[in-house]
Amino acid sequence: MDKDGIPLRIAGLEAQIAQAIKPAGESTAVPVGALTSENRNVWAVSWEQLIKASPNNAQSLERVESAIIIVTLDDTNP
Repeated sequence: MDKDGIPLRIAGLEAQIAQAIKPAGESTAVPVGALTSENRNVWAVSWEQLIKASPNNAQSLERVESAIIIVTLDDTNP
């Protein structure tokens, strides 16, 4: 949705994805979204470790967990 709550058309969605990719650049951030497809027990241990490691991780995980959909743009395997 755009800032006015109107659903995006394809061109708008593409623009939003491009805006998400641009600042990531060559980031070495941990792709926490990839963990959501992991075994439940492995995910639980990883979640605890990530939360303890950094407040930024906690915020990232909250965003992943509250998302209605996740689009992974990583081109590497975690």
